[in-house]
Amino acid sequence: MARRYRVVETPQDEARDLAFCHVCMVAKRDEKLKTNTLEKKTYILTGFSNWKDAGRCFRQHEMSDCHPEAIEKVVTLPKVTKDVGEMLSKANMKKKEDNRECLLTILSSIRFLAQQGIALMG
Repeated sequence: MARRYRVVETPQDEARDLAFCHVCMVAKRDEKLKTNTLEKKTYILTGFSNWKDAGRCFRQHEMSDCHPEAIEKVVTLPKVTKDVGEMLSKANMKKKEDNRECLLTILSSIRFLAQQGIALMG
């Protein structure tokens, strides 16, 4: 699992020495987490401050329902899936190239027939 904990930029959180899970916060901000997975809001909303037992608490958070879902939706899925608009654009571009090639072949045939003085039909 990727460990992405950081102290938030706001001065009051830094002064209080709080840590948040960056991936979970991004997933919550983008509304990618299910509401029932927010059982442990410590790493998202209130901030983590139990530094004596931090290692165990971080591992426990990484095994919770919230963190793996956030990793999947924020980190893994964007790498695996492609943008639909980009895919459609590429398909449209490929179709245009194929059509252009067919048109050039037809025009080449018409030019040849015209040079030979042969009718297109009949």
